[in-house]
Amino acid sequence: MATRISKKDWGVLHGGRTAHLFQIENDNGIQIIVSDYGGIIQSIITPDKYGNLDDIVLGYDTLDEYINDDCYFGATVGRCANRIAGASFVLNGREYRLTANENENTLHGGNGFNKKLWDYNMEGDELVLSYLSPDGESGFPGNLHVTLFMTLSDEGTFRMTYLAESDADTICNLTGHSYFNLSGVRNSCSESTGNVANHHLKICANVYTPVDSSVLPTGEISPVEGTIYDFRDMRPVGNESLDCNLGLNLAGTDSFSLPHDLAGADPFGLSHDLAGTDSFALSHFASEHYESAYTKSKCSIPANTELAHLADENDESTRNESKIKEIGYNEAVRAVETDSDESNCLESLGNNQRKAIKNACVYEKDSGRMLTVSSSLPGVQLYNGGFITPRKGKNGVQYYPHSGLCLEPQFFPDAIHHPEFEQPILRKGEKYEHSIEYRFSCI
Repeated sequence: MATRISKKDWGVLHGGRTAHLFQIENDNGIQIIVSDYGGIIQSIITPDKYGNLDDIVLGYDTLDEYINDDCYFGATVGRCANRIAGASFVLNGREYRLTANENENTLHGGNGFNKKLWDYNMEGDELVLSYLSPDGESGFPGNLHVTLFMTLSDEGTFRMTYLAESDADTICNLTGHSYFNLSGVRNSCSESTGNVANHHLKICANVYTPVDSSVLPTGEISPVEGTIYDFRDMRPVGNESLDCNLGLNLAGTDSFSLPHDLAGADPFGLSHDLAGTDSFALSHFASEHYESAYTKSKCSIPANTELAHLADENDESTRNESKIKEIGYNEAVRAVETDSDESNCLESLGNNQRKAIKNACVYEKDSGRMLTVSSSLPGVQLYNGGFITPRKGKNGVQYYPHSGLCLEPQFFPDAIHHPEFEQPILRKGEKYEHSIEYRFSCI
């Protein structure tokens, strides 16, 4: 099997430059459509448990709609994801004033990377986008050169690797801003039934960063227990508005309990994968700055002919929910989640060079689609689209609040003003290297 990349013109920007769409496709029917405008993921097309293909991310059909977009649909976000209070910060004793684009604060880099035309290169089965953010752009110091590598494996893992270097000390915090609806965006046209409230979500986080009325961190580090942000056990997302950062953690992931209708499911295979793994809960991170190395063992598929059938997307048993229940969700999910990709680990390589670990899992029962998000970053922003105003998206489908769910791995919001948080500072001559992975599967 092989991954193929094709390119076509999409539209012309006001300065006369042409923006393109790139289609990355594997032999299992998964298609990722990306633009060099904003590094935008315009579409992600995946099969459901019956083999039907559908787009599972919100977005638009035309370039002009993205130029005028205010929701960051599918965007590559930078130079600094999330909010910076007061649109300013102090680095090395000098104050830098930034572009304020959300009241008095800076959101997602001000005049950010999502509105820039990136350079591109198609290298075999890899799409490479690059952008040079000049010194002073949106007020940030240093000429920052960013390279984004995108690959899609035969097993269904879409990997984005972010590299950056600057000729001066600066802030760098890059992420992706896709809004997922695993039922398919064609089904998001109903305000009451097309949202993500019934998606089931699990996040490896014991703590979160409470925010004030401006959605800025207060500086507190609080347990998720008893709050709307407690997704340690897989449960429905619900209708409450969610927009907060969670500190990622591996402690206790071998004892998650799941809802009754998913009894036995273990979408991460965490009870096996993470046995004996040390904790890097936020309290540990704040004091030790991840100086220890955290690794996980690789999960193996049990020798079971039933599971071999489940791993075969062309076999009818893959699409037979009663058969999956007979075998058990736990083993079924492990079968599709375990592949030949090398084992993930978090290594002691410094703040800006780590490998990915599993962060979160989303499951939509009717379609059987499952999304596993992994990253090398210390936090993940959970946002269920509460600020989406009604608008028409792709194919004329109407979007409403909560039509999509974002899981944005990143450094913590406004970290530059909170020394107790891990700092997104990129020093001159250092390399920023982080990855985000989306794994698509069905059960």
